[in-house]
Amino acid sequence: MTTRYSLLLLFMLLLGLTGQAQSDKPAMGSISGRITVKQQPLPGITVTLEAPAMESSGQPRKAFSAKTDSDGRYRFNGVPKGQYVVSPRAAAYVVPTGGVMIRPGKDVTIGENEQLENIDFELTKGGVITGKITDHTGRPLIQQRVRLQTRGAGNRWQNYFSPNYSMYQTDDRGLFRLYGLPAGQYLVSVGEGRNDGSITFGRPGGYLPLTYYPGTPDEAEAKAIEVTAGGEVTDIDIKVGKPEKTYEARGRIIDATTGTPLIGVQFAYGTVMAGSTPRIGGFGVPGERTNAQGEFVMQSVKPGKYAVFMQADAGSDYYSEPTVFDVLEGDIEGLEVKAYRGASISGIIAVEGTNDPAILQRVKEVRVSAFATAPTTMQAPSFGLPTANPDGTFQLTGLRPGKTRLSASARPPLQFLRMEREGIELPREIELTAGEQMTGVKVVMGYGTGVIRGQLNVVGGTLPPEARFIVLANRVGGTGGTVLGPSGNVQVDTRGKFVVEGVFPGEYELQVVPIGTPGAPAMQRLRIEKQRVTVGLGEVTVTITVNLGEKKEGQQ
Repeated sequence: MTTRYSLLLLFMLLLGLTGQAQSDKPAMGSISGRITVKQQPLPGITVTLEAPAMESSGQPRKAFSAKTDSDGRYRFNGVPKGQYVVSPRAAAYVVPTGGVMIRPGKDVTIGENEQLENIDFELTKGGVITGKITDHTGRPLIQQRVRLQTRGAGNRWQNYFSPNYSMYQTDDRGLFRLYGLPAGQYLVSVGEGRNDGSITFGRPGGYLPLTYYPGTPDEAEAKAIEVTAGGEVTDIDIKVGKPEKTYEARGRIIDATTGTPLIGVQFAYGTVMAGSTPRIGGFGVPGERTNAQGEFVMQSVKPGKYAVFMQADAGSDYYSEPTVFDVLEGDIEGLEVKAYRGASISGIIAVEGTNDPAILQRVKEVRVSAFATAPTTMQAPSFGLPTANPDGTFQLTGLRPGKTRLSASARPPLQFLRMEREGIELPREIELTAGEQMTGVKVVMGYGTGVIRGQLNVVGGTLPPEARFIVLANRVGGTGGTVLGPSGNVQVDTRGKFVVEGVFPGEYELQVVPIGTPGAPAMQRLRIEKQRVTVGLGEVTVTITVNLGEKKEGQQ
């Protein structure tokens, strides 16, 4: 009896442990749909399901791939909750553009154990443009990048981007073939304009002058190419003029106080864009460093207006102001970039709402930032934000004096709440003096378990199919910032649904921001009211109305 009872007890115990292990497994969902062309199935098409970044746990999300069956149907099983983009890989067809990665496909947000069906795609056969690029002597130009523009909202020409990057390159015969194009009007060009805001590294000697089909440098004189669905336009040939000469610009970087050269520091430069406050447009780092005399050289510089500045390494005490110069028809000598010893801010990151070691150790992922606000002069761009040390300490160096905005960001479930010093909350904007060393700053992050689950309700019309939205969940009161998703922005999916996870308890203001087709008439009339919601430890649901109707009299 005792033996039988013991065996029965052991069996029940093992059964209980097995049941517990199964219940600890995350609930998985599925996504399915159908791909058709002219309402007929499209079999054998590869479909991918990709997440934009990491899981909230910090682990890479699993990527999925499937092929459509004879009826054009696909299915993904075992899908963890989160944001994804469903993308048919059908290069010759036109696929609706969307997704948090702004690529052909549809956004989907899936919950635990949710079964999403009917994520369908009706594709159309894309149009084709072919042609040949030759130089001024008639020789084919090999591996040259062709630029494609399409007529967009407001009748303006805008760049057309395709994930089929290789199609923009000419082959060994100078031929190009642009395919998978939606019906519409296009401009084809090759080369670079003098003042197009771009810079190029590592190509000394010269550059191809910008030339539009059929052979003009002026966009206004370019010939529009009409592409029909599934149609092909041939003989779009372009003969490019003689290469334009490029120049060198030389200078040095010095300590502004002592005048001594700074050795082994990186420099960067970019084009200067005009405006009430001029700014640096396209910019980059050549990857070279100053020599023993603090000297640098920029090669392959087109005529135009530029700004050069020091690109400080992580932990550097220096910052620099940009030095502006013009390249006309010759090399430039004697540029001088002055570097200043900046202020610094240091402290530690703390987490409220949990004692879980696995969560606490994620303070090393937090990025703390300090940016100059409302600059009255042109400022050098910043190249990324440092993360905290494994023990949660951080230090920002080489900061400019003046009004400075403090912030911190991290993926869920961590959320920025406030910054404080000696128990007193700091405002988001502080005044830094030259060379000030601010210590003892405490960055407080919250461990959030709340969830905001929302739905857009569109009234007064129909959204353009390519319209996309993000949701900003801003904490009300205090200095807490916007709640981020695993990839940064919280995206509204193709069904108008969104989920904000890892929310710390409190009151939030939800703002829906359009990021697609801003010039379309329906989007110009769009009105979306901000909405407030109180979040606790669980889940709250909200419906936000997107009004596409005509504005009322007197309404802004």
